[in-house]
Amino acid sequence: MIKVDGDRIMVKTPYDELFIQEMKKMFPEARFDRNEKAWIIPYSIENLQFAEKIVDDFFNVKEEKLCIALAGGRAPRVNDMLVVRYSRDDYALQKAWNFHAIEAVRMIPHGSRTHPEFHGVVVFKFAMTNKTKVAASKLEVFPYSKALHEIALKMLKESSEDTPEKLYQKIVDELREVAKTIEVKKENSVEDIEKLIEEKKKMIEKLQKEIEELQAKMVTMKINAMQDSLTASLQET
Repeated sequence: MIKVDGDRIMVKTPYDELFIQEMKKMFPEARFDRNEKAWIIPYSIENLQFAEKIVDDFFNVKEEKLCIALAGGRAPRVNDMLVVRYSRDDYALQKAWNFHAIEAVRMIPHGSRTHPEFHGVVVFKFAMTNKTKVAASKLEVFPYSKALHEIALKMLKESSEDTPEKLYQKIVDELREVAKTIEVKKENSVEDIEKLIEEKKKMIEKLQKEIEELQAKMVTMKINAMQDSLTASLQET
């Protein structure tokens, strides 16, 4: 939300680490008002236009994506926010306005208490915008679908692979094949719809022709009836 309040511009958005970095970079004079829970920028036409552009780039969601991420020491991040928070002995799946961790499998090593590590595979969905940045040791991104979500979740839970790399590749290979099938079905669906449209067009053209023929027949019948009536009148006189 962007609001002009006298000589200042108020920018209120969900928490996003990368957005904060961008705000500080673009507006060195900006400050965060904890009471308003908004960024405060001195008003000018230029500042307003820049603020509107940044907010649109960061928060105008284009599409939802499903990500399979390989973690090789550090958990994956979306816009510099950890998808999984972790210590040496524990970890917790995270959720923010633009991502939702679905499941994770953690493997050794876990590092130390002072320098914990996260090795494993993480599945999460995220919102794609003009400024979305996803980071991991390795990752594969798919258009989000419930089918891919469920397959990835099942493969993680039933995993018997002994290394993160093997598990990651196994899931990615499977999802690639399923994604191809989904894409083919979509293409077929489009073709079916186009075919149905053509059939409906032909039906409409046929009905229009029949209506025109009936209208012409009706006109002829009216003319004949008028002629018969006129003939009968002349005969009576």
